Amino acid sequence: MRCSELFGGGSSKSYLLCFSLLCFANSAVPETQEATALHPKPPSHDLLRDTKDSREYSSFHLNYLYPGEFPSAQDIDFKNLVAHTFSGPSRHLICGKLVNGSWDADFDDHSHESLTLSAHYPLPSQDVNAKFFLVILDEDGVSGSSNSTGFAQVWKWKDGKLSIAQQINYDTHFETKESFETFESKRNRLTVRSSYQLDFDAHCCISAYDQLTFEWSGEDFRLVRKSPFLTEYGKSQHRTLPSK
Repeated sequence: MRCSELFGGGSSKSYLLCFSLLCFANSAVPETQEATALHPKPPSHDLLRDTKDSREYSSFHLNYLYPGEFPSAQDIDFKNLVAHTFSGPSRHLICGKLVNGSWDADFDDHSHESLTLSAHYPLPSQDVNAKFFLVILDEDGVSGSSNSTGFAQVWKWKDGKLSIAQQINYDTHFETKESFETFESKRNRLTVRSSYQLDFDAHCCISAYDQLTFEWSGEDFRLVRKSPFLTEYGKSQHRTLPSK
């Protein structure tokens, strides 16, 4: 069963299949558990919407509830849960059962997908009864051409339940000497870099990227700065950024 059948709608990447066999979650309760339905949260603080042009990033709230009970936040085994990614507040993109932080699968002779949980960080909370975490996932896919995407998610634990409350996604299919994401724990500031395809750029050769900086509010990440830069390739080709 595909995610589109579980949760409605299709994905812009039609080859990404999320089978129900992959959508199981481990928790403190040792039993097999299916993925539950999504519960969209009004995007009252969303500052980035899905882009319609050559810039591929978005930020949205959601309320995906993991099945089962997590008696304490210490019971969350980040690297061995099912990882879920989303193309919108109520639409799954990929899900896969992590083993030591990684999952990969071949869907046919030409399509391959992988997810890696590269980092997770605790976040301060305005709610004394809740704990928040920043979780970074990296996705790589091949289906005719290659793609790569970063997902920065906010996970929330409260009253024995674990949920995914926010997702920021950014296209990482470009070359850079810097990390695609950095997190300053002292300032609770997240910076991500997402490809920005200029006119005449080929899929292999991206000339620019957007640097997006978010600050933690105590319940979500909010955009405070967005700046475009040329990639090393763009500089080598003497490209210029479009005027605002």
